[in-house]
Amino acid sequence: MQADFEGASSKVQQLQQQIELLQQQQQQLQQQTAAERQQAALAAEKAAADLQQQQQLQQQQQQQLQQQLQQQREETQDKDKQINKLREEINNKNKQIEELRVAAAELTETLEKRSSTFAAEVAEQQQKAAAAAQQKEAAEAAVHTLQQSLQQQVEKETEAKQSSSKQVALLQSQAAEAAAALEETRRELLQLKEEKASIEAAAAAAAAAAEQTAARELEAKQSTIESLQQQLQQMQTQQQQQQQQQQQQEQQQQAGALQKWEEDKKRRQEEAAKLRQQLIAAKKMLREAQQQQAAAEQVAAEQQQKIESLTRLHKQMEQQLLQQQMQQHKLRRAHTTATAITEAAAAAATAAAAEVQPLKQRRKYEQMQDSCSSSSSSSSSSSSSSSSSSGEGMMQCDEEESRNSPPPAAATAATAAGGTRGRRPRASPARSTSNSSSSSSNNSNSSNNSSADGDSSSSSSRDADKETEVSEVLIRRHSLRLRRQKSDNLSPAAADAAAAAVAAAAASPYKVSFPSRRLK
Repeated sequence: MQADFEGASSKVQQLQQQIELLQQQQQQLQQQTAAERQQAALAAEKAAADLQQQQQLQQQQQQQLQQQLQQQREETQDKDKQINKLREEINNKNKQIEELRVAAAELTETLEKRSSTFAAEVAEQQQKAAAAAQQKEAAEAAVHTLQQSLQQQVEKETEAKQSSSKQVALLQSQAAEAAAALEETRRELLQLKEEKASIEAAAAAAAAAAEQTAARELEAKQSTIESLQQQLQQMQTQQQQQQQQQQQQEQQQQAGALQKWEEDKKRRQEEAAKLRQQLIAAKKMLREAQQQQAAAEQVAAEQQQKIESLTRLHKQMEQQLLQQQMQQHKLRRAHTTATAITEAAAAAATAAAAEVQPLKQRRKYEQMQDSCSSSSSSSSSSSSSSSSSSGEGMMQCDEEESRNSPPPAAATAATAAGGTRGRRPRASPARSTSNSSSSSSNNSNSSNNSSADGDSSSSSSRDADKETEVSEVLIRRHSLRLRRQKSDNLSPAAADAAAAAVAAAAASPYKVSFPSRRLK
């Protein structure tokens, strides 16, 4: 049992060492997982910091691009303002040109009107002159007709000179008046011709001057218009060139910014993909570590359960060991009492044997004792019902032994004769009783070991009851034997010692068995 306990304790120690190793492995795994978590957290923080830096750089670049675009917009707005100013100036100049064109048209219209009025006046003068010429012709025709009529009249008057002198005077006065009127009309025609010539000359001069001034103004305006158009074309060409340059610069800048942004985007995507892969690997490692930790925890839980079961078994074994130690202590005490009782009984038996046993009756007694002991051993190994019958059989054997026991003198002679013949003496009752007590202690130890190894409590209790019954039967047997030996003239001291030993054995609280020598 001690070896089993030591083996169990060694197993418990091994399991504790395994648990400590598992706990160390679990701590190492926890440290590794913590380190991996720290690494993953640092990697995630680094990735987040890199992303934040990249985002800040992108934001700065976007701000710079926005500032550049704002500056370009402001420059374009300034240029647009300048262009608008130039356009306003051009429009103003175009308005001035239109005004000059309107003024020239008005001048041309006034000149045309004046020329038309001059032409109308000239036509009127010409009409007047024609009318005057017609009047003159009419007057000349009238004069001619008058002259003819006068000549006819003169001829008539000459024919009739004397018709009337008054009519001749009247006709002469009328002719003079007609001549005066003709002269006046001629003078008026000359004046009209002179006025017409002067008016035509003035009109020609005015028209020439107006044409010259208008031509000069038109040339000046055309030159200014051409210069303004040239300036406008130059400004438009400059504006177009500036717009083209600006567009080219903007396109180049946008293309460069887009290319840079795409490169940054690709780089960021690659870095993000790398970071995702790192995060996936870290998560995978974390999952593996968690799985390993869970497995280690499960193993540790199983080991803990095993340890708990072993600790329970250890406690049970300790309790059993304590019970065994208590039983051994009780058995030691019982053994000490039994040894004392058996020594006293052995002393009494030696004294009785020295006094009463002859050699022949001793042999019969030993044969009968052997047969009775074999029957008692078979009855002790059988059931509890047969134990009582075996006890009765042993009592019958004791009665026969008491009847066949020789007197003391014959016993001493037999022992003496046996010693002289060289026969090996039999074991003394003290040795047999001590051997029986040791065998009883060994039987109790074996029964305790069998109960510690896992036998049921009912079988152990039945065995204990059998042993108590056998011990009671043996005690009764020895008490009867001692009473008969006392009645067969034992010495008073031996009989008293045997009675005291039997009384002490009966009063002892421990189990005491007195099997024969063959029950070892």
